[in-house]
Amino acid sequence: MKKIHAPYTLKDGLKLSKSDKYAIDEFENFYKKNKNIINASETFPLFIRRQSLSYYLAKYELYKKTLDIKGSIVECGSHLGSSLLLFAKLASIFEPYQIDKKVVSFDTFTGFPSIDKKKDNIKHKYTKKNYLNNSNLDLIKNSIKILDKNRFNNHINKVELVKGDATKTIPKYLKENKHCLVSLLYLDFDIYKPTKIALDHFLPRMSKGALVVFDELNDKRWYGETVAYLEKFAKSKVKLKQFNFEPHISYFEI
Repeated sequence: MKKIHAPYTLKDGLKLSKSDKYAIDEFENFYKKNKNIINASETFPLFIRRQSLSYYLAKYELYKKTLDIKGSIVECGSHLGSSLLLFAKLASIFEPYQIDKKVVSFDTFTGFPSIDKKKDNIKHKYTKKNYLNNSNLDLIKNSIKILDKNRFNNHINKVELVKGDATKTIPKYLKENKHCLVSLLYLDFDIYKPTKIALDHFLPRMSKGALVVFDELNDKRWYGETVAYLEKFAKSKVKLKQFNFEPHISYFEI
């Protein structure tokens, strides 16, 4: 089966059953057969898998929890850009007049820049440099341009793409943007070092009620994210929450 880079956390398929894999093939074949007959983007429920829809619904619920919290949305790890554009479009729908609120993406868009041999799961076959290097940055930028033509206050930039190694770009960005506050921090780097850097630098910019969200906690394959979480919060014992309909996303409120 062709490797699937889906917009959810089962990127390598290790937890997929045979029926799941069959369903993915069926969805792909169904889409290829019908994509020229109808507008797939406008009729996406016909094509989206249940698991992927659950993933996006969880992010929608997270976004709603921060509507009354001052600050921007920061996504650490955007890969194909689907969640980034989801947050941007939700903000344009629900908060068109929050002109200072940005949706900021930190990603290399060329895969993992490096791996920590002591704190990442190097036994996992995909924990290696340049994994997830199939981002289409031009497509993401064009999607942002189209969004800008279809939202209020579109003369003011809403989405910021910060390309490069986040261990370097995050400190630099905050040094250059001393005003930046964060209402929602979404951590999807998968690996230890950039996750730790993000926590160290963004947490001081978050007020009470803001959300810190993790995409791979308690996941053996990507335990570097959990290591970073434990180093930061093991002593403070935050109340880590989850959704009953989505198995991977977890979060806590500041």
